[in-house]
Amino acid sequence: MIYPRMSSTATASCMSTFLEFNGPRWIFTIAVAAAAFAVGHFGTPYCKAFAWDDESINMPSVAQETFANWTLALIVAVPILLQALVILALPPHSSQLAQPPSLPSSSSPANVPMMAAMTQRRRLLLEINTWTLVQLQSLMLQVMFVETMKLYAGRLRPDFLDRLRATGLTPATGLHYHCELMSNAVVREGRLSFPSGHASTSFAAMVPLTVFLMHYLRPWFYGCIVRLVVCILPLGFAFVVAISRTRDNLHHFSDILAGSLIGVFAAIGACLVNVQYSSANGDYTPIKLTTDQLQRAQRLTSRLAQQQQQQHRPLRDDISSSSAVGSVIPLIPSSISTQPLHRSPTSFSRSESYL
Repeated sequence: MIYPRMSSTATASCMSTFLEFNGPRWIFTIAVAAAAFAVGHFGTPYCKAFAWDDESINMPSVAQETFANWTLALIVAVPILLQALVILALPPHSSQLAQPPSLPSSSSPANVPMMAAMTQRRRLLLEINTWTLVQLQSLMLQVMFVETMKLYAGRLRPDFLDRLRATGLTPATGLHYHCELMSNAVVREGRLSFPSGHASTSFAAMVPLTVFLMHYLRPWFYGCIVRLVVCILPLGFAFVVAISRTRDNLHHFSDILAGSLIGVFAAIGACLVNVQYSSANGDYTPIKLTTDQLQRAQRLTSRLAQQQQQQHRPLRDDISSSSAVGSVIPLIPSSISTQPLHRSPTSFSRSESYL
């Protein structure tokens, strides 16, 4: 089977769209996050020595966590969905996204409304793409630091001794057996206290959401305290998630403090490399780097299109000349086209006048 090959113009158009929607950043973000998750899941934490009379790791284990591990998926997904809904429901404030659509000069008046609607949808998709990428890069940065620091520190959780008792271990079994229990998921998790993954994930997800709400509600631009309260509500939820880890005897206070700082700085870093703040109107606009890449791709697209037009120009000339001849032939009377021409000078002059 012979598959059709994409033209150079279509390839350049796909590359332009790929760069416009930050394709390289998406690939890098997903690859680093997957690698960090694999290291944290399959790596062996440091076997830290302990004492059975250490009261800091002798807290009872709780039967039900306030925020179980599966809730982290909701903490990540809900801000992304909320941002998409707000973008689709409210008009964009960004000066770059609020510009009127630029339509080609060759477009017919009948196609202008349809092309304007397509341009508006594309701008909305671009803004959804930008803020979703901010969320994912923030989570990627915190996962990269938290997972490696957990393995390197190997700090024991406050309920570590209770975890050992649940497996049947006592002080009489000897301390040399404890480092060999890394295959036990409960004991292994007991050595991953510092820093708190729940605290870092919650702040890495809620800080970009707070920045996004400030971008749309702009509380200081309107001087409205209600808008400010709505904007900082996600931060309150992040604090609740972080503090619940000490209530459940799963982390020390220093663990959630370190995790919270990692999440905040990861979110700030993701915002800085993707959006920029404008003090004139209180907007957060997409960074200009992708615009420069898009302009280079558009120049490449136009150059390849011109080359393709030059290659097909002789064929188009032949087609145009043949069509011109075809348009003249129907003008010849049927008497001349079906009957033989007489050899008289008058007949030739008549036929030449038609041709």
